[in-house]
Amino acid sequence: MSRFSSSVFAWVLLLFSAATWTACQEGHAPANTVPGPAPEAQRPGLPLPEGFDIRVDGRVAGSLLNLQVNVDIPDGSYVISAMSDRDYLGKFQVSFSDSTVQPMGSLTESPVSMPGWEPWDQVYTPMLFSSTEIQQSWILPTGRDTLKGQVFFVLEPQCVPYALDFRVLPRQQQITSGLVHPEYPD
Repeated sequence: MSRFSSSVFAWVLLLFSAATWTACQEGHAPANTVPGPAPEAQRPGLPLPEGFDIRVDGRVAGSLLNLQVNVDIPDGSYVISAMSDRDYLGKFQVSFSDSTVQPMGSLTESPVSMPGWEPWDQVYTPMLFSSTEIQQSWILPTGRDTLKGQVFFVLEPQCVPYALDFRVLPRQQQITSGLVHPEYPD
């Protein structure tokens, strides 16, 4: 591929991505609203679909966190599973602001994700179609009072990115969280 055609391809891909993101954001305005997450974020009330929720719970034992995330998925919606081997930006993910927090062992889903048709790439990939419990163990760094984390994924076919910010307090052996909120990129 010539240098010119590579540049043209990159620009077309960039424009297509921007148009796709804009198209995803139009047309959905669910009736119920919930205020934004923890006060530090200071987000206004935003709409959430009926029957949709994310909850974070778990147990801290020394430097090990057993994290449990429950996702209630509305009828007709789906989330691309963390088990998908495809590199989707919006698939289910848990992240921590401290990069020394590392996963230990395998992530588990109950019920297990099922193959679903992903219309953009036209492939089957693991998806969550119903309320699901996701569990993962994490190794925590020692000596930290508070660790910030986030659950993130895109709810499809609405194409809306959602997040739940949470904190792990290792010394108190607690996990606290804010409220579910749309998480649009800056």
